[in-house]
Amino acid sequence: MNMSPSKKPASEQMPSMPLFLVFVVTLLALYKFTIWDPYFNPAPTAPTAAQQPVAPGDGTVVVPNPTAPQGAPAAPVNGQQPIATTPAVPVQTSGLFPSDQEVAGAGLVNVTTETLDLNISLLGGRITRWDLRSFAETLAHESPRLNLIEHHDGAPYPFGVYLANQDDARVLYSLVVPEPSSVNGKIALYGTEQRTVQLVGRFPDGVEITKIFSFTGEGFLIGTEVQVKATTNSALEAPIEVEWVKLVTADSPSFIDSYGNSGYVWYDGARATRQDFKSVPAGEELLGKNLWVSLADKYFSISLVSPGGPIQTRALHEEDHFRARFLGDPSGFRQQIYGGPNSYSLLEKSGSNLELVVNFGKLKFLSAPLLTLLNTFSKVLGNYGLAIVLLTILVKMCVLPLTAASFKSMKAMQDIQPEVQRLRETTKDKAQQQQQLMELYKKKGVNPLGGCLPIFIQLPIFLGLYSALNLAVELRHAPFALWIHDLSAPEKLMVGGIGIPIMVLLLTLSMLIQQWTTPSTMDETQKKVMLAMPLVFGYMFMNFPAGLTLYWLVSNIISIGQTHSLRKGHRSPFLVTSGVCLMTFGLAFLLTKL
Repeated sequence: MNMSPSKKPASEQMPSMPLFLVFVVTLLALYKFTIWDPYFNPAPTAPTAAQQPVAPGDGTVVVPNPTAPQGAPAAPVNGQQPIATTPAVPVQTSGLFPSDQEVAGAGLVNVTTETLDLNISLLGGRITRWDLRSFAETLAHESPRLNLIEHHDGAPYPFGVYLANQDDARVLYSLVVPEPSSVNGKIALYGTEQRTVQLVGRFPDGVEITKIFSFTGEGFLIGTEVQVKATTNSALEAPIEVEWVKLVTADSPSFIDSYGNSGYVWYDGARATRQDFKSVPAGEELLGKNLWVSLADKYFSISLVSPGGPIQTRALHEEDHFRARFLGDPSGFRQQIYGGPNSYSLLEKSGSNLELVVNFGKLKFLSAPLLTLLNTFSKVLGNYGLAIVLLTILVKMCVLPLTAASFKSMKAMQDIQPEVQRLRETTKDKAQQQQQLMELYKKKGVNPLGGCLPIFIQLPIFLGLYSALNLAVELRHAPFALWIHDLSAPEKLMVGGIGIPIMVLLLTLSMLIQQWTTPSTMDETQKKVMLAMPLVFGYMFMNFPAGLTLYWLVSNIISIGQTHSLRKGHRSPFLVTSGVCLMTFGLAFLLTKL
């Protein structure tokens, strides 16, 4: 009497599963475990001198007369009149935060570097625009630059200062202009040039507040300093709070991100912790002492950094606004602000272990080197799509011995199935049946788990590559070939107004072929049922970034070639695999030329 397949011992069921199913199901389970778990890292290295804020007071800064009325222009600098701070429109006093018209009317200072284009308002001393000059909002022609500051009229802008029950949203600052003076409120820096912008204002109770911004001509990191001076010590008992605020609405990509890449990230010097925006409750939450706190999306982030060591940090969630605050010394303290792409290499160079904003998790030791390889290949080939193909080929060639071992074991299990079936029919006692099965496996030199073990060994490598491709900001708006103009977005060929995911269809077909050609101990009925699985995964991939789909497609094509080689008993699977890889890369290269 035949046993039902569902009652087979686990040791016999495992190798009968198709390779792709074992791989993908375990991959998704490990992704949940490895990527979303809290992760630990070594203590940060001390910031270098180049990372410290540029110190003011080089003899070129002229501080306005502290007795001058608020809004009066600063004194001339070497005969040159600095930018006036008198507002072009009257500054209103109604409303907790000034309107955009009030902010613009009071005057803005524009600072342009090779990488950034910022506006600093004189009303409130806030940063009202943080454009990334190398990144566009969309793929549209002449798209505006990407602005990292989300805002709506009447809401607070970032880099507000709070002291006790006061904030500087309506403080009108005077601008102190260093030499050489800027022209018409515009400051431009290039390369290693450095410039300091200093603003001085007063709270209604007479407490003087100074904001200093230090810029260099390159990079995404700026230095900031806040100083507070009062007539009595009692007025400075409360700590200064410096705030960054991010607008995240219910329909924002930052809020509906299902992968948990968007949210707060903070680092205390030993451990980085992440909390996505959807799980942040309304109100205030103390985060302890941290070296930095970040408001991050999948590809970009704004981080407040304390170069002097851990500092008290807290998060506040009020309606659509998510705030991150540093609580500093009452008399003042220094910070740095990183606002730019979540490029692992750039964040690493910025110091303070900022690269932990990128959520590689415990597989960082694999994902980071693979991402470095991807960027290296792209520089050589000039195309990130070709770089993905080449990187996939390299990984598949490296794990070929494991693939061959897995195939050999599964083929051996398939070959002895007639004997296994006869044993089941003749032996009714379950314990005796299991003992005889083990003896049969030993006699034939077959390991019932041998087909799956090599796959599990490969999983960390493939998972690391998957994570690297999923989080690589370098793939954003990066074209590959033909209709694929953005490797970070799902691909669709538009035909008559209908988007057809060509690569996803090819991927599904490759999964079907791979499953059909992989050795299996399933009966024909089970095989037909399992053929529905590629359709399920094909549906899932319709929303995956094109770069990930390309990786899986190329990986499956190579696997099909390897399976064919091993099934035919070729003496050199390495040569056959090399040929398949060469043809695959050649085809990808030709597509980029069409």
